[in-house]
Amino acid sequence: MIGQQTSIVATCFGGAGDREFDAYGGMVDPTLPGVALPFHFHVNPLPQVRVICGDKSVVCAIVDVGPHSINDPYWLTAARPQAERATGNKAGIDLTPAVFAALGIGPTDPAFGLTKVSWEFV
Repeated sequence: MIGQQTSIVATCFGGAGDREFDAYGGMVDPTLPGVALPFHFHVNPLPQVRVICGDKSVVCAIVDVGPHSINDPYWLTAARPQAERATGNKAGIDLTPAVFAALGIGPTDPAFGLTKVSWEFV
């Protein structure tokens, strides 16, 4: 099994005012724990991901492709996300608002929408 990815910048997507179609044929639901990883998985069912921040974790569905790339499976080679070497927010994973909430990061918390997490496939 692929190991845990650590200290990955996470951004928020799919929240209020950010309604979007996902890469797997649906809509991103901000009320459900979901992530986007920069690779389009071609398996059914899609793997699940555990996102960890401090002493809290939440198991999430992969619901979209991104951020920043559609072909950066950095976890397969123990590399860091390509986005870390580019301009912008350096995010290697996107989280729905429900994931931030499950991790105890509310909308008024300075870490909401941009924080570092660890994650692993479950």
